[in-house]
Amino acid sequence: MLTLDEVWTCLSGTQHAIPKWPSVALSEVVSDPKRAGPGCLFVALPDRPVSPETMEQLARQGAVAFLARQTLPSNRPIRWLPVEQAGGQESLQVVTLPVGLIVGDVGAAVQKIAAAWRAKSSAQGVGLFGSEGLRTLQRLTQLVLSQRFQTNSPDGLACDALSAALAVLALRPYTQRLVLRLNLNDAAGFEFVQQVAQLRLITLNNLWPDSPLASGPLSERFLALLTPETTLVINADDPEIQRLAGRSPAKVFSYGVTHSSGCDLWASHIESQGREGLRLRLHYRGDIVHVRIPLLGRYSVHTALAASALGLVSGLSWDEIVAGLRAMSAQLHLIMTPGLRGATFLEDSYDATPASTLSALNLLDELPGRKVAVLGDMMELGHLEAEEHKKVGRRVMEMAAYLITLGSLGWIIGQEAVSCGMPAAQVYAAADQADAVNRLRDVLQPGDLVLVAGARWTKLKQVVDALLDLQSALCET
Repeated sequence: MLTLDEVWTCLSGTQHAIPKWPSVALSEVVSDPKRAGPGCLFVALPDRPVSPETMEQLARQGAVAFLARQTLPSNRPIRWLPVEQAGGQESLQVVTLPVGLIVGDVGAAVQKIAAAWRAKSSAQGVGLFGSEGLRTLQRLTQLVLSQRFQTNSPDGLACDALSAALAVLALRPYTQRLVLRLNLNDAAGFEFVQQVAQLRLITLNNLWPDSPLASGPLSERFLALLTPETTLVINADDPEIQRLAGRSPAKVFSYGVTHSSGCDLWASHIESQGREGLRLRLHYRGDIVHVRIPLLGRYSVHTALAASALGLVSGLSWDEIVAGLRAMSAQLHLIMTPGLRGATFLEDSYDATPASTLSALNLLDELPGRKVAVLGDMMELGHLEAEEHKKVGRRVMEMAAYLITLGSLGWIIGQEAVSCGMPAAQVYAAADQADAVNRLRDVLQPGDLVLVAGARWTKLKQVVDALLDLQSALCET
């Protein structure tokens, strides 16, 4: 969506002395080497070292430019140009690709590129806010909106200006809707989103009592995102959200589980179908729609309502909305499998976050049986990682009979559970995956429900695989 010349111009602030390189339009801007493709600009983030082998891999994958704070080691010749010195004689020389761009502040440079990138797109921005369940809501919203619109939804949490800029760069020329999962924790992040993201639909699904969005400076920053042209979709069953929405100039569309609160969209006749998900009726302007959604736990009702509401305000038909809701079955990362001694494992070992783990713990609490949790380090937290892991520890203390942790952040979960009243004898810090397996073999009882959750790097899937009841799993399949 941007040419290399346009990137040089927006970073250098000048239209003069553009280097003489081949005219090329960038296909994408990425910071993950695994996502690099032909024609991309690769951003080397300061906290992620890049090896010569990675540079070679990126060049083979077709990267045409690199953006970094300093020259990156490479086994092949790359011409590095300091952007701040634009206008010097070196800019007039012929440069072959790939080329390296050196900037003083990588984060600020990415934000400038993202702003220019966004200006080229007319896609409508959709922002998802809430304290938990955002990942599931993001996937469900993408599936619903994709029934009519070309929808992009980067799988990452935007918590500051840099991560929000990288998310905006997921836009493609064909994108009609850009769905962003947002948990902004500073003024700079809100300022970038307000100025660049162009959010026209914003949903607020839930708020913890201590959420910074409920009160204080960040709540004012959130309200600043809302204009009379914005539609704010809110959970009317949450009193904190109701109070916040009452101060908003935006058009408000509300949903909930009762009509008594004056909801535009509400659900009734909610029935759990176990592993098959939920059955419910959706009500809107005289329409009554019977649906079954492949989501587990009653907390998922509000997730389905939020995605449906976003579909309705986007003009989708009920047929399109229901098709999107039903398509969620192939997207779930929470996998239920039979295991040792008749225990049932619920596994979220694909980049679990504290929010997704809290949702899984809430689901576990609804089901009968003794609860065991195996929890490792989680992602998408920034400077909030310790406090977010402590929240998980407090919830574990309330509903689990035994806790096994893995990793330094997992250890924080265990310590918080003990400090809140969980007996120390019921908390075990495993040295590695094999140690966690051995401890589970000692403590598992028939009929236990075991939640296994952590980021991919914790490799907790190995724990589930080691204790899987293969015969039962094959029979279920």
